[in-house]
Amino acid sequence: RIQRAWLLYSAKCKVYRKVLHYKLADLIQGTIKKCAKISYVGYELEGLTAMQMLRRAGYWELSEILEAYYKATRQSLSSLTIDHIAKIPKEQYESYGFTQPQHQKEIKEFQSWYNKTAVKDKQKRLSLFNYFKSPEDDRDINAVILSCEEVFVAKFMKYVKTGAARTRQ
Repeated sequence: RIQRAWLLYSAKCKVYRKVLHYKLADLIQGTIKKCAKISYVGYELEGLTAMQMLRRAGYWELSEILEAYYKATRQSLSSLTIDHIAKIPKEQYESYGFTQPQHQKEIKEFQSWYNKTAVKDKQKRLSLFNYFKSPEDDRDINAVILSCEEVFVAKFMKYVKTGAARTRQ
């Protein structure tokens, strides 16, 4: 018991020391910037940019390549649509910044997924848990998040059965 208590105490001390070295403001700002790349408050997929959709679909590298390529011309980047990206011909990959073979493989993988998947399945993969029920939904953002938390906890407990009691707390 003493060894276990000592190990727990020393682990807490190490974590505390590591936390002291991080600037909390920088950590929060970094987290907000990262979340802003995929998050959007709205009705279902309405208003999402092509880059946000790529990230939600799991193609972060693809979105980073496009953002780096269009760094100087942000207007051109904002005019890109997800459908346009899905229909880029192989001959034009290099004109969109996909110069390396691994980048071309990634864009091919995305295009095959996007073109073969049904619209309903695409929306399911691109969606987040937090949704307003309709454009006229009068709940505030906190109520929407709390209502969706139950779904998330249920899914989490399904995959982590050993920590179900702690999850409820």
